Amino acid sequence: MELVPELFTPMNRELLEAARSGDTNILGTSIPDVHVTAGGNSMLHIAAKQGHTDFCKRVLDLQPLLLPLKNARGDTPLHIAARAGHHQLVNDLISTATERSAQGDDRVRSLVQMANDVRNTALHEAVQNGHEQVVDALMAKAPGVSAVANNVNGVSPLFMAVECESVPIVRRLLEAGEASCDGPNGQTALHSAVLRNHGQYINYTSM
Repeated sequence: MELVPELFTPMNRELLEAARSGDTNILGTSIPDVHVTAGGNSMLHIAAKQGHTDFCKRVLDLQPLLLPLKNARGDTPLHIAARAGHHQLVNDLISTATERSAQGDDRVRSLVQMANDVRNTALHEAVQNGHEQVVDALMAKAPGVSAVANNVNGVSPLFMAVECESVPIVRRLLEAGEASCDGPNGQTALHSAVLRNHGQYINYTSM
């Protein structure tokens, strides 16, 4: 079932503050409506930004359809948790996708490969912000996400890692063996390493 805007209820301040603080007392035993802010953020989006794992788990127990819900910028709660560097929450969100669907791996792949409005996956967001543990969590749960090619600028996670000068993340992505090397204007991660004189990357990106 896909949620549509007509089913959304404006979020009141009490729910907003509870999501920000991680206060589960307000949740009760059911969440009959999908409450969102003006920016389309659900309680799960807001709590994910703060890394409130217990609150997120409780919300998903009551309303699992919030897991793939996008806000006005196309971000899922997974995008937001990855951008903020909350690796344990990233792991929990992906595990929830597995547990709550008979499709298992297909559901995980769909969630992890979701792109926001600038075509970034959660992996792009983790790489761009230098969150090594989040990259590890994503790669452990869905290693194929490194092969998801590009955002709107034609940049793969591997190319982005080289641009961000993150050797550990470059190594981690290459361990998957299927990471896309694509960059903008026909460049690859190896081009970027050479042009930026990043000699320490060349042995890895040319393997």
